[in-house]
Amino acid sequence: MNHKELSIYESLELHPPEIPECSRLYSLEPIGIGTPDCESLTSYIIRLSQAHCVTVNKLLHPNILKHFERKDLSDYSQLIYRLLRSPHNSKSFNGLGLTTTKLSQQLEALTLRNDLCFLTMVSWSEVTTYHQLFRDHQAWCPVCYEEWQMNKKPLYTPLLWFLHPVKICLHHCQYLLEECPHCQQILPIIVKQMQPGYCSQCGQWLGSSSSIKTCPQSIYEDNIKWHEYVTISIGELIAAAPHLSSLPTRDRTAQVLNAYFSANNITKGKIATFTRFIGIDPGNIFVYIYNKRIPRIDKLLQITSALQISPLKFFTEDINTLIGKLQVNSQLFVKVQDQDNKPKQTKLDKIKIQQVLTEALGEEAPPSLTEVAKRLKCSRHSLKNYCPELHQILKLRHAEYVKTLSKYSFKTRHFLEAALIVNPPPSMQSITKSIGINSSKLYKLFPELCYQISKRHKEYRNACTLEKRNQVIHEMNEAIFKLHKQGKEPTLAQVRKLLTKPGYTRDQFFQDALFKTRQELGYEN
Repeated sequence: MNHKELSIYESLELHPPEIPECSRLYSLEPIGIGTPDCESLTSYIIRLSQAHCVTVNKLLHPNILKHFERKDLSDYSQLIYRLLRSPHNSKSFNGLGLTTTKLSQQLEALTLRNDLCFLTMVSWSEVTTYHQLFRDHQAWCPVCYEEWQMNKKPLYTPLLWFLHPVKICLHHCQYLLEECPHCQQILPIIVKQMQPGYCSQCGQWLGSSSSIKTCPQSIYEDNIKWHEYVTISIGELIAAAPHLSSLPTRDRTAQVLNAYFSANNITKGKIATFTRFIGIDPGNIFVYIYNKRIPRIDKLLQITSALQISPLKFFTEDINTLIGKLQVNSQLFVKVQDQDNKPKQTKLDKIKIQQVLTEALGEEAPPSLTEVAKRLKCSRHSLKNYCPELHQILKLRHAEYVKTLSKYSFKTRHFLEAALIVNPPPSMQSITKSIGINSSKLYKLFPELCYQISKRHKEYRNACTLEKRNQVIHEMNEAIFKLHKQGKEPTLAQVRKLLTKPGYTRDQFFQDALFKTRQELGYEN
C-alpha cells in the first residue's frame, strides 16, 4: 500500500494575537511640529472636532472630564466648563500653566499621541511669564489661508499667530489681521462651532486678497527689523521644543546675565552701565540678575536683541561658550516700549509756552503753575524765565480762584455732609455736577467727606448688584427645576428661553450658578 508523503508545516501560534490599544479619539496628526509654523492646540482641537463631526464642547467636555482623576474633578470640571463657555479665557489652552498641561495630557491619552504638548508654549514655562505672551483673540495672515486653500492643504492656525509680540507673517511680509474684513468683528480664540479660515461671527472666508492690510510704508520700514527679529526668534523657540534634551530652568536668565555682567569689560562692574547698554530699566535688570523674577516675553526679546543673540541660544547653549560670543550692540534697533511711554525731552519753545499759559488763563478753573508745567513737561522755573508776565498773571488768577472756593467751603461742606445721609447714596459725579466744582478740587478741599461719599455709593452699587444677581439666580433655578420636572435637560439654551432677561447668561456668575445647580441634579460630574 502506497502512503503519500506527509507534509511538515510550520508551527502554529495558539496564543491570541496582541491587538494594539485603540484610541478613544482619532489619532489626528498635528501640522508642522518641529517647525516655526507648528499648529496650536486650539487649532488641533477644532480640526479634531471636525473629524468627529461634533462641536468643540461636545468633543471636549465629556471626554476630558471622564478621564480626570476623582480628586481633580471638583477643580477641573468647573474650569473646563468655564473655558469652553468663555472664549476670552480660552487663550489658556495654548499657554504655560497647569490648565494647558492637563488638557494636552488628557488629549494625548485619548488620541494615543505623545506630541500634543508641543502645540503649546508649556516647554518654556520656566523662563518667561504669561503676561503679554498671548492675544485674547485671533490673528491671521489672509495670504497664507489663500495659498493653503489653492494648494488643497489643510487649514489651521499656527501657534505663532496667537503670540502677542508677533505682528507680521514672514512668508509674505504681511501684517497679521486681527479683525474680520467683512463684519469688522474681533474673533474669539475658540468657540463651540468653528472652522479654520472662516469668521466665527459672520461665516465669511478670511483668506480673500481684498482683506490684505496695507500700512504706510514709513511705518512698516521703521519696525520691520524688530518685527522680523521677534517673529524669527519666537518661531525658533516653537520649532525647538520637541528636540530639547532638557527644559531650561527658572534660574537660566539670572545665570547668563550674571556671567555676562562679570565678563564684560564695558560695564566695569556697574549695573547702571550694563542696563544702559542693554536698554532695559535698571529695576527690571536687578530682579532678573538676582533671580527674583523671570522676564516677560517683550523684556526677554529686548535683552537678547541687545546682546545680538537669539532667545533659543540664550537658553540652550553652554554658558561659557555663549558668553564668548555675546556682544553688546550700542546702536539698538529695538524700540523699548518703556522708553516710548516715558515723556520725551523736548526743546522748550517760548511761543509754545505762551500759547499754553494763555489757554490756561482762559479756563474756567485756572490751573496751578505746577499743572501747567506738567503739561509742558518742564519746570515752574522755566515758565517764569520764558514768560514772566503770564507766569505772574496765572499765579494771581489761580490764587483768586482758590480763595473764591474757600468762601463757599461752608456751603459745600454742608452739601457734602447732607449727601452722606441721602438715600439712595449719590455718586461723586452727580455731586460735582450739582455743585459745579471739579471733582479733583473737591477731593483736595474735603478729602475725608469725598472718600466717605464715594465708599458709600460703591457699597450701595455692590449691594444692588448682589441683589440683582440673586434675583437672576433664583429665576434661573426655577427655570432649571421646571425643565427637570418635564424630563428635559436644563441646558444653557433651554434655560435662556425661560428667562425674562436672557442677556445675563453671558455673565460668569450666571454660568457658575448654572454649573452648580446642574451638578446638584446630576447633569455634571
